[in-house]
Amino acid sequence: MPTLPRLPHAVLAGLLLCPAGVAAAAADTAQNANDAHGETRTASARPDTPLTTASETLIDFSPEAGYDAPLAGNAMTAERTEHRGQTWLEVRTGTGNDYPGMSLPAPNGSWDLRGRRTVALDVVNLTDEPMQLAIGVNMPGGDQDAQKRIWNARDFGPREAATLEIELCNTPWVLDPPLDLVGMRSAPGQSPIDLREIVKVVPFLRTPKTEHHFLLGNLRAEGILDVLDSADFLPFIDRYGQFNKSEWPGKIHSDAELAEQLAAERAAHAARPERADVNRWGGWTAGPQLEATGHFRTAKHGGMWWLVDPDGRLFWSHGVDCVDPRFGGTGVEHRESYFAWLPPVEAGGDDPLSEHYGVGGWAPHGFYADKVPFRMYDFYNANLHRKFGDDWRTGFADLAHDRIHAWGMNTVAAWGSAAVYGQKKTPYTAFVWINESPKIAGNSGYWGQIHDVFDPRFRAAVRKSIQDVETDAGESTDPWNIGYFVDNEIQWGSPTGLAIDVLTSPAEQAAKKVLVEDLRETHGEIASLNAAWGTSYASWDALLRSTAAPPDAERAAPDLRPFNLKIYDTYFRTVKEELRKIAPDKLYLGCRFAWQNDEVVRASARYCDVVSMNKYEFDVSTLRLPADIDRPLIIGEFHFGANDRGMFHAGLKKVDDAAARGDAYRHYVGGAVRNPQIVGTGWFQYMDQASVGRADGENYNVGLVTTTDTPHAELVEAIRDVGDAMYEDRLAAGQ
Repeated sequence: MPTLPRLPHAVLAGLLLCPAGVAAAAADTAQNANDAHGETRTASARPDTPLTTASETLIDFSPEAGYDAPLAGNAMTAERTEHRGQTWLEVRTGTGNDYPGMSLPAPNGSWDLRGRRTVALDVVNLTDEPMQLAIGVNMPGGDQDAQKRIWNARDFGPREAATLEIELCNTPWVLDPPLDLVGMRSAPGQSPIDLREIVKVVPFLRTPKTEHHFLLGNLRAEGILDVLDSADFLPFIDRYGQFNKSEWPGKIHSDAELAEQLAAERAAHAARPERADVNRWGGWTAGPQLEATGHFRTAKHGGMWWLVDPDGRLFWSHGVDCVDPRFGGTGVEHRESYFAWLPPVEAGGDDPLSEHYGVGGWAPHGFYADKVPFRMYDFYNANLHRKFGDDWRTGFADLAHDRIHAWGMNTVAAWGSAAVYGQKKTPYTAFVWINESPKIAGNSGYWGQIHDVFDPRFRAAVRKSIQDVETDAGESTDPWNIGYFVDNEIQWGSPTGLAIDVLTSPAEQAAKKVLVEDLRETHGEIASLNAAWGTSYASWDALLRSTAAPPDAERAAPDLRPFNLKIYDTYFRTVKEELRKIAPDKLYLGCRFAWQNDEVVRASARYCDVVSMNKYEFDVSTLRLPADIDRPLIIGEFHFGANDRGMFHAGLKKVDDAAARGDAYRHYVGGAVRNPQIVGTGWFQYMDQASVGRADGENYNVGLVTTTDTPHAELVEAIRDVGDAMYEDRLAAGQ
């Protein structure tokens, strides 16, 4: 099995594709699941009583309706008030909880929401501060089990009045009888949860920084889903990897249409004049001339942070992640009935498209998690093969550069292919996974355990991982390389969380030895620690050998917080030192925070040239690092998706349709351009994920292009609009 060191396991999720012969051999050892593809569920998707009205009230807050559930929760209180001739809840929140919210239980124990499209309530923001409000819909057990609840969030501007809603089904129709369609985060014709028994709805805020004050209107269920007969549904994926039950603009029906689309796109690129005010790096030649160092660097100019290109021109990174054809695979084993066409498994036969089979070697979540290895097929690569012939890899790379330049972008962002950025036509960011490092045994994170930074093997792993990124492109000295991201979306936890994880690890854990020694230096005698923590350890050795968490984390916090800080500092310092030895002229672009606290961000800023965050929000214009940090910030990931063009999941930020994706892009990146700290954005990702799921089930409509390599026209237009004006807009924002 080939190794792909630049492909993130957290993003590719197992698309380690092998030759088709290996894939066939893997099939002999893979588990055969007889309950996995298209079996009919016994429960009906239809409500017991046919729906006759487009909307029904679930909770009426008026006094005469008699709803008597407690109107309070975690850092959230409410009271009834009159507004616009009806009774609303007037809600106030504090900041003492990361997710202030309250439960609104069903008045009669539960609701049967089968057949409904959405749950909705009206919201009025009563303050001059923006807020992000979410709504959760829970089955029994949903508080403890994420598989038994769904939620959606919306940003509300100052004084804005709007509707917050959550879709109950991923498509505007439901399959009946339901099919057990697997391997997807979101499958067509079904709800992510069982709608027969919904026990409560939970409005909540996500990590608010200030107190909020708003109104909530009556809770209601809206819309009626169409019903499709599941007997005729399979197969539902065509030979191009597309949904075969609907039509949309840009859908491909033949190889001839692929060729026509490519010719039209090339003609459009040729007709678009090149910008005269940018140089070969994409730097702004109409702006000021700064010192040229031959490499990318950072500078503050006019009150705004910037990148500076090798020639000394201002540069703002307008990029896209995953410019690599190896991101399109989907599991076919155990799900063969989903596909109207698959080529013969063995390569070397009459069908050259058989070479696009491979083996899924990593699936941390979902249906395939216990089925590794399993056979996969890459429809995206097959479509490239149809478009470009046997030299499809070169065709992909050439067209990717042409698109980036024609669309007003300038960066091959994280996880680009060396075969693409090695052409030295577009600046890029290198990516390093710290592999084969020792881990903290007591830790668990969404993408895996965190490194034990006190183990001597950690530094060696960092060094080797950076060295392993080097290819013929010469990343460590290449002037086209902006810098290095190292790691991605580490779950740093609370300000004491990692220290607690260390305490629950075995005695031989290097970090635990360091922690116990630090505690010994602080307290001297074990009796002092016992008095502080309310514990009864017999000795320091007993503490070392214990794997229990402190009984009272708050009492232990004064000792645990400093050790957490020590972990943070050691991690970033070690990476910085090793990166400087290997690539002294390259920027350290951080670890791409998704979950962070202020202290780990401060540690990052001490060592990183640029702090990086993956920010799946609708607006980042007001995003700031903690007040005492003056550092540039880069957005590593963001996206917006919709389900109007044959896809079943809109990704992490859903909008209504393809046009709204473009509007959201203009707003988000336009706000980033005007933000004094942000020096770039990286859209996740270049192509849509497979409609029936990558190895871990993600099947998001988040690409700039479809699985047939067809650009999403509305999104591309928005990207051009932002790219054409971004330098003038940023300079003006700083004045």
